[in-house]
Amino acid sequence: MNYYAERFLDNVVYRALSKERILAYMRNNRLKKKAVVLRYHELADDGEEVDAWTIVKKSEFVRQMEYVAAHFTVLSLKEAFDAIHAPAGQYDTDKPIAVITFDDGYERNRTLLLPIVKSLKLPTTIFIATKSVQDGTLYWDASVINALQGNQPIKIDLEDLSLGKYVIKSAKGPDKWMEMDTLIGRLKDLNGEQRTIAVERILDQASHGGQAPPIAFSPLSLTGLRQLSDCPLISLEAHSHCHNILTQIDDQAIRTSIQTSKQLLNTWTGKPVNFFAYPNGNYDQRVVNIVKESGFEGSVITKARPWDKNEEPFAIPRVGIGRYDSFETFKLKVSSGGIRSLLSAWKN
Repeated sequence: MNYYAERFLDNVVYRALSKERILAYMRNNRLKKKAVVLRYHELADDGEEVDAWTIVKKSEFVRQMEYVAAHFTVLSLKEAFDAIHAPAGQYDTDKPIAVITFDDGYERNRTLLLPIVKSLKLPTTIFIATKSVQDGTLYWDASVINALQGNQPIKIDLEDLSLGKYVIKSAKGPDKWMEMDTLIGRLKDLNGEQRTIAVERILDQASHGGQAPPIAFSPLSLTGLRQLSDCPLISLEAHSHCHNILTQIDDQAIRTSIQTSKQLLNTWTGKPVNFFAYPNGNYDQRVVNIVKESGFEGSVITKARPWDKNEEPFAIPRVGIGRYDSFETFKLKVSSGGIRSLLSAWKN
């Protein structure tokens, strides 16, 4: 869908559909005996000067979670998986199920998310990309987002790499993110060696006159990971070790990355690791087979639709929630199990 068409729908159509009586009807019908799995990445304090769809303001997240707690039964991914696949009549609830998930594993998961989880008694599943924790470094996409923060326009010239030119705006908000996301999307299409060269070029060109830009992402430390694991409301699951797009690498590299992440998490926490999240949501049958062979019960994807027992266990859908979603859009997303799947269902 065209970006500006999406903005128009957000401002006009989604707001009209977000009346509580309409949302209640959706939850009672579209989500009956189903679950909605929400996908986040990181939080930031409201006053932090960061700009990325993947970083939700703390106050907005709290408001969203209070709404979810009021209208859903919130379970961990493991609890929801068992409930979805329970024999008829063995698990029942008057409310649809909601599952809260975060991807990658960043420092504010510990400093901001953890206190909210404890305060709201909110079961939460975090998918950890383990190399970042082990090495104390960020993966390439988070490094690029960090480099493109700030209050001055940033010009990126990658024409000699056949990737074009980009101007990252100084203004804050979704227009700036659109430029960043377009660039990141082009980088995802490259192979590993090409991407490394392009990222190094971006980091070099995005210098800020000797002044460090605001930090959007910081890596989670092993100490921080163990603090998260010590909370009984938080489940830590696997998100690969390399955080590469798994469909772009060979079978042995896939197997090593998936199994390393599972083994490290088990060693670090002393707890079982039951579920896997495909980096960037990319998967194929080859990747699925290796995830199954590695002893996982299921895995999650980035397709937004309600989750029920008919879904393939290794393709559990999730609804992405981002910084620029209005509260009305959030309510519609969670109450419908995904706006686009809702529109598709109406169309059909």
